[in-house]
Amino acid sequence: MEKKKQKKKKSSEKKFDISEFQWYSLVINAVFGIGVTTLPRELADVAGRDGWISIIIATLLILCYSYICITYSKMFPTKSLVQSMQIVLGKPLGMILSLAYILYTLIVTGIVVRLFLEIIYVYFDLIYPYYVPIALFIIPVVYMARSGLATLSRMSEIVLVFSFSAIVLFLFPDRTPSWLELLPVFENGYTGVLEAIPDVGFSFLGVEILLVFYPYIEKKKSVLRVTSMGVMTSGLLYAALFVGTIVFLGMGLVQVVFWPFIEYLKLVRIELFERMDNIFLYIWTAKIVMVMAIQYFSGTFSLALLTGKKYHDTWAITMWIIPFAVAYFIPDVLTLQDYTARVSMIGGILILVLPILLLIVAKIRGINENEKSNS
Repeated sequence: MEKKKQKKKKSSEKKFDISEFQWYSLVINAVFGIGVTTLPRELADVAGRDGWISIIIATLLILCYSYICITYSKMFPTKSLVQSMQIVLGKPLGMILSLAYILYTLIVTGIVVRLFLEIIYVYFDLIYPYYVPIALFIIPVVYMARSGLATLSRMSEIVLVFSFSAIVLFLFPDRTPSWLELLPVFENGYTGVLEAIPDVGFSFLGVEILLVFYPYIEKKKSVLRVTSMGVMTSGLLYAALFVGTIVFLGMGLVQVVFWPFIEYLKLVRIELFERMDNIFLYIWTAKIVMVMAIQYFSGTFSLALLTGKKYHDTWAITMWIIPFAVAYFIPDVLTLQDYTARVSMIGGILILVLPILLLIVAKIRGINENEKSNS
């Protein structure tokens, strides 16, 4: 009887292991999402034609950040973020920061869907009330979160392969590129390039899910390699996106148009298809749902661990009201843009500083679960 229980326990644990490709897909799906639509304009405004340099520097910095997250996670290989935080910082402060992180994930879920809906409403000329498409996006997100980490990981694989078909659309613009648009390099000096790095860095927000998912990754020895591959792939795609929009649309148009990449897709010509921008939005819908699902799952799963519940069904079913309210009650695009900037700034600082703070405090206090288990 006891052997059966042990076998059952082992099989249930194995069920939640994340494979290397699943983790690779989770990193890319968390990082490379809604940023494709606005990043070229934001970079062009600050760094000018040198925005691709800012992307390269930001990618290197995010790789360093990933290394810090992995170093900290290795100290608590069986603990997720909210569990290890209470050990390192104590329960009161750990609880406060855990709730702040959970709230951040839920707010980001709402902002992501609202940003994407703004594009859909403009290009598809929709007249439905906002609560209808918001609900349609949130339903599959809640379903995936409730179904657990195994379902989320498998869906992430499918969405990654599916969404790469949208990236192929880069390859068929019906216009000759003007590579001179990228020259001269450092036209405005180094200041603009450095000032644009935070904008790119915030586009990489999502890699922090490592702190939540690390205990459930199957091959922990390869986490650094796979995470680095995911970050570098995302950085390469962002750089290609920026360069493509600049050389095909021109610097002046990129700075004026709100969603440069969508305008770039209007240049794509493939026989049998008329509106490639619309086709891209159809394909990218699955990608946006995946971005939302990863953030929403991270929040509800962390909340379940925080409250000591074995399963997080209750939180997955009930917490949707927060992202729904965030997405629904933002009145217009300008408010959305301002709100997004504030959340990215405050949440970004929290996310970036947190693992560094935890690592320093854990080292000072000599807390290391991994060393205890090995001794």
